[in-house]
Amino acid sequence: MIAVAAAWAVALPQPLAPDPHPPPHEPVPAPWPATATVWHYLGRTESLNSPEKAGRFRFAVTVDRDPAVTLQVAGPSYPGLTARAVPGPTVTVPAGTPHGITVEITVSDCSALPPEADHPFLGVTLRNARAIQRHSFIFGRG
Repeated sequence: MIAVAAAWAVALPQPLAPDPHPPPHEPVPAPWPATATVWHYLGRTESLNSPEKAGRFRFAVTVDRDPAVTLQVAGPSYPGLTARAVPGPTVTVPAGTPHGITVEITVSDCSALPPEADHPFLGVTLRNARAIQRHSFIFGRG
């Protein structure tokens, strides 16, 4: 009888002990740079009556969460315009703190601009640890 009880106890499923080597947690992937980056148009750096063929526009760029995002101005919306970040071609924005960016847009060919050109959009390339993305956004009066 004792032998039958012992055999029965061995045959029953035993409760599982915690695994001393649990599988590693999957790391949370970095966010897509276009979804983590917020652009806020602040306005022109000079008056609207400037006779220049170029204008400088200010933006506050914020990256919501790590990792940092490196951006490069890819171009303006209309043919006949060129755009560049001032002073350098690329800017790295760390997460959590707004970063001021100035973009200079120059008219290179007036005949290529549409007559109703008012609120251009700006094309940028955003890069972080996850991806490189092209992104554009409309900016207007500030």
